[in-house]
Amino acid sequence: ERSRGLGDVYKRQDDTSEEILLTVTQPYSNHNGGSLAFGNDGYLYIALGDGGSGGDPGNYAQNLQSHLGKILRIDVSGLTSYTLPTTNPYVGNPAGLDEIWSYGLRNPWKMSFDSANGELWIGDVGQSNKEEINNVTILNSGYNFGWKCYEGNSTFNTSGCPTMSTITFPVSEYNYGGNPFRCSITGGYRYRGTQFPDFQGLYFFADYCTNEIGTLTYSTGSWNATFNGPFSGNIVTFGEDSNKELYAAGISLSLIHISEPTRPLYI
Repeated sequence: ERSRGLGDVYKRQDDTSEEILLTVTQPYSNHNGGSLAFGNDGYLYIALGDGGSGGDPGNYAQNLQSHLGKILRIDVSGLTSYTLPTTNPYVGNPAGLDEIWSYGLRNPWKMSFDSANGELWIGDVGQSNKEEINNVTILNSGYNFGWKCYEGNSTFNTSGCPTMSTITFPVSEYNYGGNPFRCSITGGYRYRGTQFPDFQGLYFFADYCTNEIGTLTYSTGSWNATFNGPFSGNIVTFGEDSNKELYAAGISLSLIHISEPTRPLYI
């Protein structure tokens, strides 16, 4: 980076600097990948869908010899390529691929880390029954989130599946369909900003089809969902700024500032 006067900073771009770290073959056109995020352990987490189509016909999400339907974890702190955290569950274990951190996901869209405690939140898009939200600590690894054995807390196809006791079930789910017609979760963030104290600790997410923004509130041992809206733009992602304030963006490029009802919602 170089200064160009009056606080103007620009970066010289090197078009030859790209380095491909990992290539994963996608058998279908959908469920290609949902998120990249750094955990508070400094490692890069990579969320990949099950390869697409419907019902995971290749059973990739439960197959530990495939990167599909997984969250991978790698160390990119070196100058080139990547190394493997020794705490990944299958490093040196032929039962699974070294990059795998957790598995059993259908279409993780999106994931984020809680800036207060480092916990991971995942919105996993369901098949035709349940949309689910998972929450786990990254102090552990090897979580099996259940797909395609389970869709949310409901059985989907348990043929050849492990026992239920080994599955990490979602902390919350909501029904696919209904009126309004909800069909695809967009995972968001837990609010850790200061501008809106009443939001503190709420987890924000959205449904792509209804344009509703949902919140999870923790009470008496469970997370309870509330939906707000609809808004506009088919919400596909959330973002957190340097002050921990939250924003949502639609596929039509609309930008929503997450705020109290008495404040402007759009910027």
